Amino acid sequence: TTLSLSFYRNTYTLTVSAGSNTSGASGGGTKRWGQASTVSVTKASNVTCTTYATPTWTQSGTAGTFSSTSGASVTFTMGKGNATVTATSSASNVAQTVTLSRGTGVSSIRIGSTNYSGSSVSLNCGTYNISGNYASYYTFNSWSRSGSVTVASTSSASTTMTVSGAGTLTLNGKDTRLWFQNATMSNCGSTMYDNRGTATYKTIAYTTAKIGSLCWMTRNLDLPGGTTITPADSNVSSNYTLPASTTSWPAETNVSLVYNSGSTSCVSSSPCYSYYTPKVITVGNFANGQSYATSYDICPKGWRLPTINEFDELVKNVVYENLQSAPFRSVNAGSYSYYGLYRYDYVLGGYPTNAWGYGLLTETMYTSYDSPTQLESYYGIGVRCVKSS
Repeated sequence: TTLSLSFYRNTYTLTVSAGSNTSGASGGGTKRWGQASTVSVTKASNVTCTTYATPTWTQSGTAGTFSSTSGASVTFTMGKGNATVTATSSASNVAQTVTLSRGTGVSSIRIGSTNYSGSSVSLNCGTYNISGNYASYYTFNSWSRSGSVTVASTSSASTTMTVSGAGTLTLNGKDTRLWFQNATMSNCGSTMYDNRGTATYKTIAYTTAKIGSLCWMTRNLDLPGGTTITPADSNVSSNYTLPASTTSWPAETNVSLVYNSGSTSCVSSSPCYSYYTPKVITVGNFANGQSYATSYDICPKGWRLPTINEFDELVKNVVYENLQSAPFRSVNAGSYSYYGLYRYDYVLGGYPTNAWGYGLLTETMYTSYDSPTQLESYYGIGVRCVKSS
């Protein structure tokens, strides 16, 4: 007689669950105690803005063991009881490169609460508040973008930007200065700038005032020696480079002094004041004794030197004693000649029979010639330019 005794391992239920950022769970079912089973999930695919980590596994209870808790596919050995195993994957933002393009006059682009003055920035995908910071005289003009960067409004100084991938953000600035060369008579009374010369000279503000039928500069024309003026920006027929001046010129004072270029002492009175260098000697073409307006001068395009008749009109419209106050604001006059540099406490000085002879300014001078081909400079005074309708 043979007696046989058989033992069967108990069976339990294995449930495989796909948690966050995973799908396609497999490997579950009825399993015997101690049975090893392969359990699997599919991790979510990486996209432009997001990457997904390798899945990690957990189980409810302690009825079994993992060969590894990390991986899309692992081995699970059943314990003495039902088991549920779950795989999850964590998501991470992928920073995108946003190229920053700053137009003329833009010092930095503000994204969120940070100012960026570099050429690029690394940003997570999302939506950000944006605005700009500008150099002097500039203000907002427009936004533009390309690639996977969009803006809510291209015409608003402050707006939002959405980043869904790499792209380019451009902020364009706008120069708010009113240039003499672009001004019309309707702009008279406004502050204007000369677009010629170095960057430093382009920031010199000139006020203007309508006196009689003319719009007058209310300060001296001021250009640095070495500036090249062109028919596009000046009243010249061809490019002309202003000569640099090294000749000393007396400083402005409120006392009646006459200076001689060969001496630093006062001729008629004291105290004496230090000399300074004229910024430029500029060119006009006037025959001796004539009083017509020159065809070519160093005024900005659209402006010109005044004639004697227009100086007469100025005096008629502005009481003589008020020429040193608003709106004309004259300064003491002086003159330049081949004899030297002279300084006078006159409001209207020089030679009244010549157009160049009404000397009202000292910061900038123009030089007149007896003929267009004569290169030796004879006389010079400061100038202001006028505009008429």
